[in-house]
Amino acid sequence: MEEDITITCREKDVETIKKAVEEVNPVYKEKTGKTATVKFSPNYLPASGAGGIIMAGFGDRIVINNTLENRLEIASDELLPAVKTMLYGAAETRKYYS
Repeated sequence: MEEDITITCREKDVETIKKAVEEVNPVYKEKTGKTATVKFSPNYLPASGAGGIIMAGFGDRIVINNTLENRLEIASDELLPAVKTMLYGAAETRKYYS
């Protein structure tokens, strides 16, 4: 498990996230036996964004983007085929529905 974690968030969300980290750190230590060191990136997410965090570990080799914008983009990509079918009906030439 990673011990050095970097969090990127909106500037106004830093205090809220610090409180959440304080609550989760004892659970993390209990489960892994390690203490996580959480640093906040000086590069904040845009204030105009809807919120969320980008968390990075293992020297930024593993990055988890959990911003609302990213989650909506993922949902859009997954739901687009279903929306197209609802709007236009099933394509007559389509052979596979996986």
